[in-house]
Amino acid sequence: PIPWPEYNPPADSHNLPFWNEKEKCYMVISRIWRDGIRVAAISRSKDFIHWEKPCEVARGTGFQNQIYSMPVFYWKNLYLGLASIFHEGDRKDEQFDLVDLQLTYGVNPERFDFAVFGENILDRGSGTYPAGEFDCGCIFAGPPVEDTEGNLWVYYMGGNGRHTNFRETSFARASWKADKFAALIPRDRKQASVVASSRLQFTGNCLEILADPLTEGEPFHIEAEIAPSWNQNGFENFTFASGTVKPSAEGWYSIAFEHGSWEDLKGRRVVLKLRFQGAKLWALRGTFQIAEYKFEE
Repeated sequence: PIPWPEYNPPADSHNLPFWNEKEKCYMVISRIWRDGIRVAAISRSKDFIHWEKPCEVARGTGFQNQIYSMPVFYWKNLYLGLASIFHEGDRKDEQFDLVDLQLTYGVNPERFDFAVFGENILDRGSGTYPAGEFDCGCIFAGPPVEDTEGNLWVYYMGGNGRHTNFRETSFARASWKADKFAALIPRDRKQASVVASSRLQFTGNCLEILADPLTEGEPFHIEAEIAPSWNQNGFENFTFASGTVKPSAEGWYSIAFEHGSWEDLKGRRVVLKLRFQGAKLWALRGTFQIAEYKFEE
């Protein structure tokens, strides 16, 4: 162990160091205190010995929902975090002193937002101490591990009691589908919803969407078009009327345009618009690059 006299974050939780290939430096995700609450923080190092001052990158919502720990991992141009949310505050609240697991994301490691705050990516078990299920009180997870077949596994500590009370600890794992970290779903299930991507630049003719029915076994519908911006109609031959969305493999659906030539889109900054009903949209892949994010500084 090498002392870190310049900074000594009070982080009696996960302290996860990793190599950041994108920035060519080491990083450690840890925890500090700001305004009397716990927040996630990150620090950089070129040599794994001298570290920059830890900077806040994510926080929960007030005193009742604090980030106790947040291991992160890099997945296809995004940083994803597994935030253990510690519920403090009102001692009479049912959630007091319990710990849930929620998903955060960031385009860069300086800022993480919640995918959907309040929704758990791994629900606690039922019951309470001492007769409740092994993970009914607290969940603290590590970054997922990918096996040789492309399956993801989340190894985690499950506790059957409250954070600051008696509990037994178990070591467990949960399966997680690659690319199925968070889904877009329609707000109104009775109507079709439309979502637009950030600006893209196409370099080829491959475009696929990963989707599932909103209700298992029920039919769903997806249409696609490519337009100059989110509030404009599609280019000629790239409208909703001319696009096709067909099953590809393993839940992916290929998007094509019968009369549209992908060559006509090369060099342009465009958006993909998806109109869908009864579906969950998980991920997008193909021969394109992200040209810019909306309102990027």
